[in-house]
Amino acid sequence: MSEHLKAFLTAWLEWVDTGAVDGEPFERRRGLCSSFEYWMDARNIDCEHQEEECDGLTRAFRAAGLNRVYPFGGAEEFYEDSDANEMHLNPARIAWVRSKVAQHEAA
Repeated sequence: MSEHLKAFLTAWLEWVDTGAVDGEPFERRRGLCSSFEYWMDARNIDCEHQEEECDGLTRAFRAAGLNRVYPFGGAEEFYEDSDANEMHLNPARIAWVRSKVAQHEAA
């Protein structure tokens, strides 16, 4: 896992744990992939590297046995959560991020 992805997951989890107030780069209606893109934009990471980084996130989903497009409950749940501005409340998403952050901190 790249240093950018580790830093993003740590920042996203901190955002969730502190109340998930909407504001760039994080919004409640966004999943991890689009949140990661906005996070990278805020750090002026160029498009070529963003593509590589996003590929790393989908590889991490697949390595965990998750769907690479809708890893936390499928398409229907994804769109329902997004429409309700509750992407940040999905227990599977939070647990996955928390486990990745814990792995990073233990290393």
